[in-house]
Amino acid sequence: MQTIYLRLGLMSDSYTRLNVLLDAVVAGNATSDDFQASCSELKGYHGRAYEAYHGSLDASKALHDAVLPSAVIWDQSHSYFGYEFSILLDDYQFVGCSKHNPARAWLITILKALIAQSPKPS
Repeated sequence: MQTIYLRLGLMSDSYTRLNVLLDAVVAGNATSDDFQASCSELKGYHGRAYEAYHGSLDASKALHDAVLPSAVIWDQSHSYFGYEFSILLDDYQFVGCSKHNPARAWLITILKALIAQSPKPS
């Protein structure tokens, strides 16, 4: 728990918290504390985001519906390189990839879209 405060405790802006969470998810070393630290950005769905990180497509869908209700699922694919997921939101396309986990690819895509909507710190 102390590590998470060092990583996220001093970050007061949504943009930074979401970027730190995205980095941890992509690296594959995200913890439940990482998701808890972004609770407000995930509209209280941090538990569902954690489940998506661990492979639940139902959790990915619930998170998507809660935090990006106007986003459209554009494409889902699987290849030798892994899973790719993309959504459209306000004329922008966001893409997430994961080697073995389609729910994580969807989560990465959601986080990228949320980051794009967050004001950058000054």
